[in-house]
Amino acid sequence: MKVATIRFEGEAFHWAEWNRLLLDMGFRVSGGIHQKAIYASCGTYVVMESHGFVMRKEQQGFEWQVTLKQTRRWEGAVKFYAVLLAVFAVPQNAVVTLEDKAFTDRETLKSHADAAIIREFVLEELIDNGAYRKGEGIRFV
Repeated sequence: MKVATIRFEGEAFHWAEWNRLLLDMGFRVSGGIHQKAIYASCGTYVVMESHGFVMRKEQQGFEWQVTLKQTRRWEGAVKFYAVLLAVFAVPQNAVVTLEDKAFTDRETLKSHADAAIIREFVLEELIDNGAYRKGEGIRFV
């Protein structure tokens, strides 16, 4: 199980853009008191849960927790990291915390994600399935 925290900095929160990104990525979004976004496909189960506005170091930010609950193959890991990378498409400063490391830009997080997936899965399988291209790295779609 992998867990990450997404934090959109400041008071403005671009919910519409983030919601549209999640829907485009195949998530089902449920409202209510505890907003959740759930992605389930072929044994992959990724859950995002809103923690709302949270104060950290005297600064307010809107937080989500992303959890890869289970995955049968590399597809779940790619989807998990794709969600984290999508954070940087929202027009607001964001921080992604993963494995006690804080990422503030897409390129650094993508390098980390590429290395993690290649360590965890067989490179030949990733290449054969079109998830990895030499010179480009993992394809997060």
